Formats: sequence, C-alpha cells, structure tokens
Amino acid sequence: LQWGDVDFAHNILKIRRNTVYTPKSGLCTVEPKTAKGMRELPMPKQVSTILQQWHKEQASLFGVTQMDATAFIFNGKMDAFTPLFPDNITKKVKKFMKKCGLPDYSPHDLRHTCGSLMLESGATVKMVQNFLGHKDPSTTLRFYAGTNAESLRTASNALSATLNAGKIQREDRDVNPVF
Repeated sequence: LQWGDVDFAHNILKIRRNTVYTPKSGLCTVEPKTAKGMRELPMPKQVSTILQQWHKEQASLFGVTQMDATAFIFNGKMDAFTPLFPDNITKKVKKFMKKCGLPDYSPHDLRHTCGSLMLESGATVKMVQNFLGHKDPSTTLRFYAGTNAESLRTASNALSATLNAGKIQREDRDVNPVF
C-alpha cells in the first residue's frame, strides 16, 4: 500500500499492487494476479486509527509534515519510495508469534484465518471472495470455508429449521410434504 491508497475521509483501502521478489527481477511492484485483486475495501476504524498514527510517526522519521501519496506505508531501507521486502513482514510476524507463545503462523495463514472467520461469522462466500480478491468463488470455498463442529451444528440447525417450516398443518396432525 502507498499512502495514496488510503482514504481516511471515507475509511477505504484501495488495493492496487503487490510487492514481490524474484531472483531474476529482484524487488518489484506489480498489479495483483487477477482483475478481482484490484479492489477497494472498507477500513475498520481500528485500522484507520493505527494508520493515522503511523502516518504521523513516519512523516516525523522523514522530517516532513505529511507523506507523499506515492510513499509506501511499509517502506524499506529508510527510503519511503521503496517497498518493504516481503519476507521481512513474514519474519516479523513469526518473531511476534514466537515471543507471545502463539502458534507458528505466517501472514498468509492469518489471511486464511480471516477468510474462515468471516465465513463463520455469517458473511456470504461472495462477500469474502470480493474482500480477499479471489477471481472465482470456488477459490474462496476451497481454501477458506473450513468446517468445524460449530459450523456443522449451525448447518444442521438450519436444515432442521427449514424442514420444520415445511410442515403442513392438517386437522389435528402434522403432515410432512413429500419432496
């Protein structure tokens, strides 16, 4: 993300690029793999608050009052216009997890958890697909729609409610329609 991708007035994050490293090309900023990867996401207030604080701190580090729109939010080598090396984020997350006694997760694992929690919280597959930037909903279902005991219980309760709603009252007895 660059600072121009953050709309604090409307609490929106604009996803426009990815930073990747390949031995052949080195550190590169490229467009997302698919058109669905280019998206605008509503920004939670907590994220907005943290980014506003970081904006001020980063500006102070570089001796300016405001960061240029093309400066990277997570920059590398004390140069605001060079993105942070992707592996650095993974190393920082893993170090944090170890320090806090948490399981050894990577940022991608946390993305998986986010998608799964969104689905478990009632978001539709389409909503999660768009949030994560998947081209096809089958990707979302394949990688993020895990099942656990609670989700299976919820599915069973939904089926039970549907079947109960289908009962027809006739005289003094319940008759279930034949499907």
